[in-house]
Amino acid sequence: MSGVAVANRIQRLEEIGVIEGYTVRLNEKLLGNIYCIFIIVMMKDFRHKKFQEFIQERDEIKEAHRVSGEPCFILKVQVADHNQLNKLLDEILVYGHYKINMSIGQYK
Repeated sequence: MSGVAVANRIQRLEEIGVIEGYTVRLNEKLLGNIYCIFIIVMMKDFRHKKFQEFIQERDEIKEAHRVSGEPCFILKVQVADHNQLNKLLDEILVYGHYKINMSIGQYK
């Protein structure tokens, strides 16, 4: 396929909604964010909307999932050090209590 044909095909896929956008994957370790933490949050009340706004404002929160079952949210966080993690955890306490798990290996 020629470059023009590829460009036309990509444009068509964008127009019909098959391609919704593009993204960049950053190497968090090179940026200094060496700790990957999963935070399980149990809300103390029903201020989920406020918590969702808080999540959107925090760059260190890479993923946030509202889940069924016992916890309300599971957050994937990348931090540079324990001080940054503790500051975030202190702010989460406004909304509820939490448990944390640190990733000790990533396989995919």
